[in-house]
Amino acid sequence: MIEKAPTLRGATVLGGATVTIRLHADSDLDAVLRRIERQLRSGLRFIELRDDLLDDEQLLWLAARLPSDQRLLSLRRRSNRDTLALIESVRPALLDYALELGRTPILDALCTSIEPHRHVILSTHTRTPQESLTAQLDRLSQAYPSPLLLKAALPIQSLAELWEGHLWHLQSPQRHLILPISADGSGRFRFYRLLQGESLLLNFLRDEDAPLIPDQPTWEEWKTRHAVPMPQKPPIPFAAILGDPVEHSRTPAHHQDFFAKLGMPVLKIKIPEEETRSSAVLPILRGLGLRAAAVTSPLKPWLYQVIRESGGRWESASSDSDEAGAGNTLAVTPLGTLIGTSTDGVGLRTAWQSVLRQHAPLLGPDPRLAVFGGGG
Repeated sequence: MIEKAPTLRGATVLGGATVTIRLHADSDLDAVLRRIERQLRSGLRFIELRDDLLDDEQLLWLAARLPSDQRLLSLRRRSNRDTLALIESVRPALLDYALELGRTPILDALCTSIEPHRHVILSTHTRTPQESLTAQLDRLSQAYPSPLLLKAALPIQSLAELWEGHLWHLQSPQRHLILPISADGSGRFRFYRLLQGESLLLNFLRDEDAPLIPDQPTWEEWKTRHAVPMPQKPPIPFAAILGDPVEHSRTPAHHQDFFAKLGMPVLKIKIPEEETRSSAVLPILRGLGLRAAAVTSPLKPWLYQVIRESGGRWESASSDSDEAGAGNTLAVTPLGTLIGTSTDGVGLRTAWQSVLRQHAPLLGPDPRLAVFGGGG
């Protein structure tokens, strides 16, 4: 059985994270166990054993070798087996029952007899047609009272729906767990999972060998985010790059050290242009904890407009010859005042002057400048 090394208790690279065990074509149980051991020594919180990814023999073999207080058994498979006997053999610290399995005798047993050694999580993974996210989550809360924990790993369409899920989480942070999944498959709500970090009881890392959910953070993203301490209570302050697309952006890597000193992770947030037609986008981001942002295409005109409409302050960092009505920088003061500006003009001129100094012999006395791509 794997034992956690006391001397490595401070190693928290994976602190607060959960990983799901999957067997690939070129892996075996011994290799999986060795990998899990390394992860546990790096602060991993839970190891998920899913009965739709592992057969019962594999589940029992792994459970016998994993720390009892870090076993998460997830029931996803319809089966004629004695599920209660399996649960008693695995003896998980957490038991996750997928509500998509229906109202079974197992569910009734879990709802009426919660043993002290185990927390029971009821999870849902599908949206109810013709029902708002808020209505579905409220119905879930009413149907299954405390102390049962509730997990909603649901497809989310927009920032507005993400906010609905977040408000549901805040109603009972220890009981309501929201794990958003972008309905378009883009992974655009990964920023929320990174922002919440270890404050969520379960926060799954992506399986790089066979990624299924792009909204799950990578190990490297998790490590970088957790270089910033978590605050004691929400909202969690953060900085961001806002635009579409943003996955290619190096802004988070470039600015992470600066904002880490202020207690803020730097996150990538994709905002489709059609979503900016809603006046709620910036209030939602501020409600989640946004304190500063770099803004890229196609949102630069939107930033100027939203600053003006919200009664914020626009600062001019460029000359009067620069194009007006667009910006690339947002800050929120401690009093909540929005400040926006554009550094594109002054930045471009500064860079060009540097080029002139460095390459004057090559460029000649009357150089010309052309800019391609990036909305420049």
